[in-house]
Amino acid sequence: MSQLIAHFTHNGNLVVLCYHDAFKELYYAYGAMENPSTQEIYGYALIRRFPMDSKILASLMHLIIDNDKYGTRQILAVEFGEKYYKKDSDNVEVNRALAQAYFFSQKYDKSLNIYHKLLQEKDTTFSGLYYTGLCYEYLHNLDSAKVYLQKAVNISPKSPVGMYRLGMVESMLHSISWSEYLEIGICHSSISRVR
Repeated sequence: MSQLIAHFTHNGNLVVLCYHDAFKELYYAYGAMENPSTQEIYGYALIRRFPMDSKILASLMHLIIDNDKYGTRQILAVEFGEKYYKKDSDNVEVNRALAQAYFFSQKYDKSLNIYHKLLQEKDTTFSGLYYTGLCYEYLHNLDSAKVYLQKAVNISPKSPVGMYRLGMVESMLHSISWSEYLEIGICHSSISRVR
């Protein structure tokens, strides 16, 4: 890599391009080797030098959240996302990562704002609907939580986590007893196995 970059020192633009591509390859390679701590190091280097690389930024934010064993580093993902959002508030990938970072930082109102912006742009993934429902649940707006969790379950009806959260919300709303929901879940699970 250093030879490739050194070879093109007379043309600064080409050096930057080679450097960026080489670091991206290393970033993804360490991800493929399941070495998240080294992958993060290359991610930080890329974002420091190329702060508007939205794909790397969103990936790095998810990497930070996913590998935060003690729940203390979500704020770093939030900071990266907010800095990018100030310059480009329309990037779907970064907005998804920022909404999730807000969620895991327990900033549910901010998370909802981003998720609603994504929903207005017709970005209706299971994850987005599921986390929107959870935000409403944690903010004690159970009717709205039920609506979004139901939409998430409709997208992915075999998702046990979606079914579980929806059942919990419905149970809290007393619209269905927990035992009834378990029966529905057992029936659904039996039908799924038959297919």
